[in-house]
Amino acid sequence: MHLLSLAVPGENGGVNIPAPSGVPTGGLEAGGTGQKILQVGVELFLIAAVVFALFMLIFGGIGWISSSGDKQKIASARNRIIYAIIGLVVVLLSFFILTVLGNIFGVKFFGF
Repeated sequence: MHLLSLAVPGENGGVNIPAPSGVPTGGLEAGGTGQKILQVGVELFLIAAVVFALFMLIFGGIGWISSSGDKQKIASARNRIIYAIIGLVVVLLSFFILTVLGNIFGVKFFGF
C-alpha cells in the first residue's frame, strides 16, 4: 500500500518521490494524462456530433424524397433538415470557441 502515495513538492526536504511505474502522472498540464483524456473526449464528442448531424441531414433528405407529396411528411422532413443544419452550425461554433479559448488559456483541446 505504500506504493500508492502521492508525490508532494516540497515535502521530505524538497525531494520529490516519483510515482511507481504504471501509475498515471500529470494533470491538465502539457503532456499530462488528464490533458490527453480531455483531448480525446472532446474530439470524440465533436466527431460523433458531426456524424449524427450529417446522418440526420441525409435521413431528412430521404424523408423528403419519399414523402409522396404528403404535406405533413414534407414539413417533418424539412424540420429535420433545418435542425440538422443548426446542429452542424452549433458544433462548428463550439469547435471554434474551444480553439480560441484553448489558445487564450494555453490548453490544447485538440491533438493537432
